[in-house]
Amino acid sequence: MPGLRGQWRNVSVQQLLRICCLFVVFGLTTVPAVADTLNIYIWDRYLADRVLVDFTEETGHPVREEYYDSEPVRDAVVTSGRGAGFDLILMDNAALQILAEQGLFHDLSDIAAELGSTVIDPRWQEACGAYGIPYSFGVLGLLYRESVAREPLTSWRQLFESPVEHRGRIVMYADDIDTTSAALLATGAHPYAEDTTAMRRAYALMQTQLPHLLAWDYGISYAEAHGADSRMSLTFGFNGDENGLRLATGQNDWTFVVPREGSVLWADCLAVPKGKPVTEAIRQFLLFINRPKVAAYNADDIGFASPNLPAAAHFSEIQQGRMEMLSTVDVRADARTLRDMGFNARRLRDRMMKALVSGAQP
Repeated sequence: MPGLRGQWRNVSVQQLLRICCLFVVFGLTTVPAVADTLNIYIWDRYLADRVLVDFTEETGHPVREEYYDSEPVRDAVVTSGRGAGFDLILMDNAALQILAEQGLFHDLSDIAAELGSTVIDPRWQEACGAYGIPYSFGVLGLLYRESVAREPLTSWRQLFESPVEHRGRIVMYADDIDTTSAALLATGAHPYAEDTTAMRRAYALMQTQLPHLLAWDYGISYAEAHGADSRMSLTFGFNGDENGLRLATGQNDWTFVVPREGSVLWADCLAVPKGKPVTEAIRQFLLFINRPKVAAYNADDIGFASPNLPAAAHFSEIQQGRMEMLSTVDVRADARTLRDMGFNARRLRDRMMKALVSGAQP
């Protein structure tokens, strides 16, 4: 997922104009005279447009999104101080805990307490800790085109020792945690293994894939850049990404599968970077997206699992099926396990990925 796309989206301009006119003509006071614009740094296609429109209509606060394509790029933005340009940043729980310990994020315990354990599943609040509000969770898996595959893909090894029909059509994103975890699972190791022997085996397997790569990129980013001309037929990512791939390319045969070796469970959290105050607009947004019906619609739209407990009563049949799928996954490590990985293991993973992308030795 390398590269910061810097794509901004203005939300509901026409709706805002209508609201402003009502304010002037009728003297309505439900919309603030000076509305704060919320700037959110997040994955692409990870927040339903309708949710943003409805929030703006209700509060008067416009929302703008900027998209990142990789967690290392996002983390570099945060550590450089540029994160202060955003009101909310979507963080994976492990990176959030590490960067929060460096004093880079606000404590959001008061908002978490306002939501309470009857709204947010406590296990996901534990994963996000005091510095984040749980937004979603899910698993890592394979994404491929069924019309291209000669047989269903069922193993992580098929991502690296790929069937001939996918060679030259594989897109990988260079993430020091997710990519190496996939390779470790393919070799039968724990996805967060720290011993050098397991890491060497995983690195050797990743090297076998290099001649068959189409591009280093996040699958959805590649799909959006190439549209219907996309040649990608195999990538890896997260449950729900298949929806984005179908929309971006018009190729409706994209499917997601959790390989038989198991997967990892992750959590994403919304966090407020230091350098920005925790404004009332931020608080309103975090409470708004955790209303049960809003959370359910958002989860349905983006295709990910919601940590919002009351939202389950409003899920569509499709979303209920996604939740049932997650309950059957052989989870080899969860979001809390990742948080405990040692510094040396993280540094080795980082060196491995940089070497693979550059063609050098780690």
